[in-house]
Amino acid sequence: MSVVEEGKVDGFQLSLLSTGITRMSFTKGSTVVKTHRSISLEDSKLKQVISMETGDQAMTEHLSAIYVKIN
Repeated sequence: MSVVEEGKVDGFQLSLLSTGITRMSFTKGSTVVKTHRSISLEDSKLKQVISMETGDQAMTEHLSAIYVKIN
């Protein structure tokens, strides 16, 4: 799957919505129709949350990650 996203920056928060989604022709399962990605900087930790919507599932959080800088 490949996704093109556009969004806005507000302070230390980046919010992205999908504007185009493609996938390989031979894949099976539900088709992703929309994504939302939130990236934020909180107390020197970078947090990323990705949500997806499919043809039969409302927008749902798919994964989240917190990155911590190690000196």
